[in-house]
Amino acid sequence: MKVIGYVLAACLIIAALRLVMVVMIVALAILVLWWTIRSPRDVLGLGVMLSIIAVVNAYPVAVLGLVAIGLVIWVCKRAGR
Repeated sequence: MKVIGYVLAACLIIAALRLVMVVMIVALAILVLWWTIRSPRDVLGLGVMLSIIAVVNAYPVAVLGLVAIGLVIWVCKRAGR
């Protein structure tokens, strides 16, 4: 029974991570739209945003890992450690 519990926990964690990734991709898409409406001539900024969306979509686990590492570093700096 413990194995089934571990498998279910892993599935829930993966589902939660996927949900976070979908929210991040939608937020980035909205940011790209806002950026395009705000300054349509800024092609470089639009290219950067589209590149970020492509990376997040292609490597979700790596991006989440980098975000987690960044949060840990930020919290440690804020705590003065």
